[in-house]
Amino acid sequence: MDPVRVDDRIFQIAGPRITGPYDCAVYLVNTGEHLTLVDAGSGFGFEKTVKNIEDLGFNPKSLGHIILTHCHFDHMGAAPFFRYY
Repeated sequence: MDPVRVDDRIFQIAGPRITGPYDCAVYLVNTGEHLTLVDAGSGFGFEKTVKNIEDLGFNPKSLGHIILTHCHFDHMGAAPFFRYY
């Protein structure tokens, strides 16, 4: 499944049906100033998550923030990967 446009600035870019069964719903928010992720996924679907960001026309290296809603691995496992991406 492809990323899902929630509205003009919010996209679901990862989740069980998008990147794999171990990822939570991950959202990309375009604030106009920078990109923000709400949760990061497990890490198992990291490459597909990055590809989804690119397919939407955004540069994953321009992520300004990652908001982790809580510390379950399906929500925060990929956070370190984005730090060094």
